[in-house]
Amino acid sequence: MRAQPTGTVTLLFTDVEGSTRLLRRLGGRRYADALGLHRRLLREAFERHEGYEVDHEGDSFFVAFAQASAAVAAASEAQETLARAEWPGGEAFPVRMGMHTGEAITEPPKYVGLDVHLAARIMAAGHGGQVLLSQATRSLVDTPAADLGEHTLKDFDEPVRLFQLGGRRFPPLLTIANTNLVRPPTSFVARTDELAEVLTFLRSDARLVTLTGPGGTGKTRLALEAALASIGDWPNGVWFVPLALVSDEALVEPTIASAVGVSGELREELRFRRLLLVLDNLEHLSAAPPIVADLLAACPDVRVLATSRTRLNLSIEQEYPVSTLPTADAAELFVQRARLRKPRFEPDDSVLEIAGRLDGLPLALELAAARIKVLTPAQILERLGRSLDVIGGGPADAPERQRTLWAAIDWSHALLDDDEKALFRRLGVFAGSFDLEAAEAVGGGDLDTLASLVDKSLLRPADQGRFAMLNVLREYARGRLEVAGEMRSASLAHVVHYLRLVERTEPELRTSRHMETIDRLEADHANLVRAIEWAVENEHELALDLFGKLRHVWWDRGREGWVLAQRVLAAGPAQPTPARAGALHAASGLAWAYGDLEQAVSLDEEALEIYEQLDDPIRSGNALVFLGTLYQAVGRADGRETLERGLARLQEAGDEYGATIAMGNLSHFALEDGEFAAAALLSEQVAARAREHGFEFIEAMATCNQAFALSHEDDPRAGGTALSALRLCAQTKLHLWIGNGLFLVAAAIAADDPRRAAVLLGAAEAELQGARMAPAETAVYENATTAVRAALGAAAFEQSMEEGRVLGRDAAVKLALDSSDERARSLDGTVRLS
Repeated sequence: MRAQPTGTVTLLFTDVEGSTRLLRRLGGRRYADALGLHRRLLREAFERHEGYEVDHEGDSFFVAFAQASAAVAAASEAQETLARAEWPGGEAFPVRMGMHTGEAITEPPKYVGLDVHLAARIMAAGHGGQVLLSQATRSLVDTPAADLGEHTLKDFDEPVRLFQLGGRRFPPLLTIANTNLVRPPTSFVARTDELAEVLTFLRSDARLVTLTGPGGTGKTRLALEAALASIGDWPNGVWFVPLALVSDEALVEPTIASAVGVSGELREELRFRRLLLVLDNLEHLSAAPPIVADLLAACPDVRVLATSRTRLNLSIEQEYPVSTLPTADAAELFVQRARLRKPRFEPDDSVLEIAGRLDGLPLALELAAARIKVLTPAQILERLGRSLDVIGGGPADAPERQRTLWAAIDWSHALLDDDEKALFRRLGVFAGSFDLEAAEAVGGGDLDTLASLVDKSLLRPADQGRFAMLNVLREYARGRLEVAGEMRSASLAHVVHYLRLVERTEPELRTSRHMETIDRLEADHANLVRAIEWAVENEHELALDLFGKLRHVWWDRGREGWVLAQRVLAAGPAQPTPARAGALHAASGLAWAYGDLEQAVSLDEEALEIYEQLDDPIRSGNALVFLGTLYQAVGRADGRETLERGLARLQEAGDEYGATIAMGNLSHFALEDGEFAAAALLSEQVAARAREHGFEFIEAMATCNQAFALSHEDDPRAGGTALSALRLCAQTKLHLWIGNGLFLVAAAIAADDPRRAAVLLGAAEAELQGARMAPAETAVYENATTAVRAALGAAAFEQSMEEGRVLGRDAAVKLALDSSDERARSLDGTVRLS
């Protein structure tokens, strides 16, 4: 038997990715045969390079090598052998490998220590067929390895730099970055047993775990901690979906899709992903339970961790009631939060009494602890007692603990002066965060008053100089607003502020500040939606006006905009006003983008009729341009003539922006009519004109059209133009066109790099789910697909396509534009489309 290496050793771990799915597909007998072949091939490679087998279990190995070079050679040889093997049932075993070199402690015949755990975590971050190295191992070998950058691994606080053997491309590593979770800035107090129990449910067969309990018990925080602790269990990530601000049932699915970063039909997008969705605050959404049930039925590897004040009443649901904290734990929470305000704070017996008086409700305790800068625990206890006795609790039909929570907020509210109370209740109309300008315009307060509310924990600072209010406090503030009879005036001020903001920023959407302006409006997305929703019921003309002026934002938000469009247009009488025309024009663009051409035509014809009644040459010219585009799309003969009438009207009115869009649409007409040389030339001219005037997103669309035309002409410039188009679409966040850019690059590299092309085609397919494609565009996509499938073979093609479908937008764009890849750099005009 080979002697156990000691001193500096290289530790190699292996594992079969997706072994359970392989077992289901192969069946027990064939899986056992394949597993035996896998073990034999790995052991032969390890033995040839003097590896010491420390352990093996199931489909995993732990092997030690005295030399890092031997470990690397063994891993490389093993992967090559596995790739060439004839597998029972035709299903190869995708083996991931990870290694690290260090001074592991020997406890014959095994090793212990952090180096062992690090090597195992490195392996777990990889994909089947991938070999990962730590920096310690990489520094000891001459074998070429790609630097994958620093990654955070489960149970390791410091990031670890990882390297990959070979040039094969894989999806992003399965590290902690594969999530939108943000670790809360405050400590997680107690709840050790609860956290362990929730993790046990998530790691068992439970498909849906719902944390239930009254408001303020810490359901969301427990869900976040469980999600953070289990990130390494979910190859396709853990995604937090805040639903407290969603009041329209139709927006539940779009909100989930937005959080996960998918643009197509939600079930199709998630069907083959293994991920955890954390759906926060479902109790007010009656549509949520059937949506969750349908999603879990369609997506076998998706799990849901939900928070709600009541169970969802689904048969597959595992309910987990979240109780208030025991008195000792509640006191510890109070002490820790008090020390954030007063570092030398020392508790006395009053703290235990406060904890008991507040029934261990975490939110109430945090509010009480915020007073420690100006009150002793005894004073807090005395004031809290008076507040409970005199003010009482919340609604009489509310649960007891909910009334206790309202009492705690009542008490905190009672400490405010009149100006602070007025500002606090008016800030309740906001949804999500808001900036100082909005607070002053809607709340009527000044900076000092706002700062006082922050200091008293009734507001909290958010990113980029913004402010936010806890949901329960917002609900309380709105109740006070109703009592004061100020709900209408505050809500109207809220709508008017955001309408003026949009009017002020609308011209910037035509300039080089397009991206910056979209980002600014996106930060206020929740407020914009809330303003429209209130105005729909109370000031319909304002709802129409605000929706129409946000048309560029709705293009980025996809289906959510279309849902709102239908609601806004249906809510009031069809009066021929500028606001209604603007909303119709915006809705027409959304209907076109998602393939409802007849509806798009009807909406824009109505918008045009109103604009012409109002004798508005610029807006009617823009409506004519888009209507001509729609007529062309539905096959009407007067499409070009209609568009050219609009172009003439815009040129006469001096609208450079609208005229440039019109010319871009004419170039697309030429493309659809098969006039590819003319389309390429006109698109190039439009792109140059847009670039001259700073119309960045028009330049992006025109460059896409040029790339399509050049590809049909088999022009050697097509590849470089495709890269430019995708880069521009990504820079301008023109998400509806990024899919086009991805498959244009895929078409350009199909002959030279079919594997990467297939991954990009899969990513493009995911982006374009449900979007309309013109025949000339479809032809490029289909030709590229046919060529790549023929080059790779059906099985390898479908595998690469699936990698692309789950890759995610940002990673797909990076793959296509990676300047470190020689093949990408070769798309300077030398690669021809086939």
